Amino acid sequence: MANCLIYSNYFYSNEYGIKAINCSSLVIGSYSLNSNSFEECVQGIESINSYLFAYKNKFIGCDLGVSQTNMFANIDGGSSSTNGINFESCDVGISSTLGSTFITKNSFFSSPIGIKLENNLNCTADYNNYYMGFVSGGGPAFDTKQFLSSNKSNDVTVQANVSEITSGGFHYFVDGPTNFKMKNNELNGGASASSVNFSDCTIDNVNLINQGFFNFENNIRVKMFDNIFNREGGGGATFLLSSNNRICSNQFLDINLGLSFDNPCNNTLMGLNTFTSTDGASQGLVLRNADIGTQRHMGNCWMNSVAVLNAGDKNKSLFFVNANANQCFLPSTPNSPSGWFNNQSGNVGNCSRSFDGLLNETEENFLNSNYNIIGLQNWQQVSNLLIKILENPVLLNNPTVSSFYNFYNNSDIFYSANTRYLIGRAISNSFQPSLDSFQRSLVEIMDSISNLNLQLSQGGDTMLITQQKAVLATLYSQIKEI
Repeated sequence: MANCLIYSNYFYSNEYGIKAINCSSLVIGSYSLNSNSFEECVQGIESINSYLFAYKNKFIGCDLGVSQTNMFANIDGGSSSTNGINFESCDVGISSTLGSTFITKNSFFSSPIGIKLENNLNCTADYNNYYMGFVSGGGPAFDTKQFLSSNKSNDVTVQANVSEITSGGFHYFVDGPTNFKMKNNELNGGASASSVNFSDCTIDNVNLINQGFFNFENNIRVKMFDNIFNREGGGGATFLLSSNNRICSNQFLDINLGLSFDNPCNNTLMGLNTFTSTDGASQGLVLRNADIGTQRHMGNCWMNSVAVLNAGDKNKSLFFVNANANQCFLPSTPNSPSGWFNNQSGNVGNCSRSFDGLLNETEENFLNSNYNIIGLQNWQQVSNLLIKILENPVLLNNPTVSSFYNFYNNSDIFYSANTRYLIGRAISNSFQPSLDSFQRSLVEIMDSISNLNLQLSQGGDTMLITQQKAVLATLYSQIKEI
């Protein structure tokens, strides 16, 4: 079937309102013309192996509103307000399997599952509105109330949506494998947003109010930035067996529990978060047998909020804060063995949004090996890893990385790596308007080279010294080019 345009129809109590297979361009509904209504159908629209474009259609009491399988769909409701409801009292509003789907400006009312994604690649849901209130007779089961459910779908973005669920259920439920982004959403009501068995999940600028919470289980690389948790009761975000997290610039305002970590959650960075408690009873942070890594002074502010360490090893999650700069950098009650929170001078560290500084699998394996046996074959790997640490100091929060760095600090290989790092930074600075900054970088380079020369002059492995003299010659030539 080639091009099809279908509009101004009413489908009632059919098994299928419209079923299309192998359509190169299937347009159902219209912005300018009267669209279609589907009422009490088993499936309103089913599209298989087709390019579906659906505009401003209305679905009432259908088992499934729109189904897309094995191709592409663009489903545009035309209005993101509840005044223009597109899916009302449907068991499932939109289902997409094995394809790419763009879902925008739809309103879902009393439909237990708004959007269901299965094995998709590259899906977007933006400017949609979902409301699921109390239902007489108890309504659907707890876990079947979901604005969006994503199972084994890659590259899913949800942006500028509003979801309100009065009790239970999930605003979002994401189950693997990778790259889920939530931006500028408002989530209201006693439901959670959960991500399990996942990598690369981003939660950015979300307003979560009235009892809801985030739950991350078996995740890798979760980023939470600029979110607001603003309601009494409930919890902010819980992490279970989830590592390499960045949790920065979030506000946890008068909630029972801000952040909770259970079991190892290695290489987690917390920075510039605000935890407030009017009555002093709110727990900003709770660690339950958790290892999140050492936290340098990152500007977390605890406004009458409590931090709790339950049955964990404080040495695997030490905090260093500059309480002299601002007393809010220290929790009102660090409920743990003495020495969990420690005073440290200095400025607030950088809470980067990028995961570029994280260790890859090869680097992790190398760090876990006997890296102190260095021959020519390992010299470059050690040098590159030292440069990566210099470029990303947050890596030092990882005890294994810190031990590696301290082992090589002030060695000839360290000065060689530091010189390469400083030259790279100087080249970058040369494109800046500040000549003074560039000149300071050159002085640092020369100091580093002098230290390297000193190390080499004190003897050592002849082969390594020969190699490093060649490195020095290259560095001098690079400086002249600058």
